[in-house]
Amino acid sequence: VLFLKSDVVDDEVQVYSDNIALARWLQEEIESMLFPEFADQSIPVIEAVFSRSGDTNSFWTESVESEGDSISLTWYDFGEPYMLVAPSGTTPGRAHGVYSCFVPARSVQITINGEVAQGKVFQEMRGDKVSSTACLAWSETWVRP
Repeated sequence: VLFLKSDVVDDEVQVYSDNIALARWLQEEIESMLFPEFADQSIPVIEAVFSRSGDTNSFWTESVESEGDSISLTWYDFGEPYMLVAPSGTTPGRAHGVYSCFVPARSVQITINGEVAQGKVFQEMRGDKVSSTACLAWSETWVRP
């Protein structure tokens, strides 16, 4: 599932998925607490095919292809991977827990139909770990209380 908002698409939220049920579950359970703008279930889900290439030694690209769009998201210049461990009920304002291996990137490029999106990556702390606003999240698992 890709939740997208970019200057390239006039800052309109778009949702791409190969599994509409998963997209709607994420909207209801996760995006509603993390990014409410992505939780609007009146936004149509665009059917898409996802593929990936690369490795975290150099770059990682996720490609999204739909009938009308070709999107690539490429992360590079990686920091140290770390485990995010947040059991349910331990984060104020969030009932859900999450477990994931995060690989922070210092750089990212998003290309939509050949046009590169504007924006930049910022360093941020996640718990006691130095991270960024552009992370790969491997094996991300959300749990209910």
